[in-house]
Amino acid sequence: MWWIWMLACGTPSEQPPPPGEIVQGLEPAPAPAGVLEAPVPSGLTRVDAALMKALASSAQPPGDFLDPSRGLAIVEVGEDASGEDPRAGEDGVVRIATHLCGEEASAKLEGLRADLALRIEQAEAGELFTCKAATCTHPARMEFDKTGEYIFRSARKGLVLDRVVRIEGNLSEAWTSEARAWADDQLKRLRMERCGEPRATGAPGTQGDAAASDHQGDAGADDAGADDAGANDAGANDAGANDAGRR
Repeated sequence: MWWIWMLACGTPSEQPPPPGEIVQGLEPAPAPAGVLEAPVPSGLTRVDAALMKALASSAQPPGDFLDPSRGLAIVEVGEDASGEDPRAGEDGVVRIATHLCGEEASAKLEGLRADLALRIEQAEAGELFTCKAATCTHPARMEFDKTGEYIFRSARKGLVLDRVVRIEGNLSEAWTSEARAWADDQLKRLRMERCGEPRATGAPGTQGDAAASDHQGDAGADDAGADDAGANDAGANDAGANDAGRR
């Protein structure tokens, strides 16, 4: 009957190890992955900090956050810190307003993602992003740094990034207001552009991108009922107001 006792009680080698002992081949599980290493949440339907963290992650290709028929509009305003930037105007300010498609849009978004990832990594306690309606913003961290305004829209595949505005922070209220007004004018112009169509002529002093991308798309495919995020833009551009209040 010894074999019945062995089945009931098990052999000594099957007993659990003492507390704190590591069983060979069963090392403790690694610590949970950080924000930037975590898989991108699926089914994101809200414009919030979670969406921005997913955008900053490298878990999905940049094309997943872009609408190929709409591309990506970029507006940036900042002082020429080096004094040697050929894009600077007579006032020493670099103004960029451009519409990108295809690989150009993806490459630009890769750079923006790296910037966002670094901000998330270095963020102090508290929420980094402020989101309202279709727009998420972040403040400038230091001298010559830019505020960020990320404007999303709804497409058939979900939320996509439509426009990005970056304005140098920590400057005077008058400077910021002028830069904001210029950026808003450029956004009105750029939001009507589509990939595969001739581009609008840039405003004086505007630095645009090179030739139009060959990436083709149905310009109006997603417009019918899909642009609800863009409909909130009139009340969503609160980043400029917040910037002035910080001066």
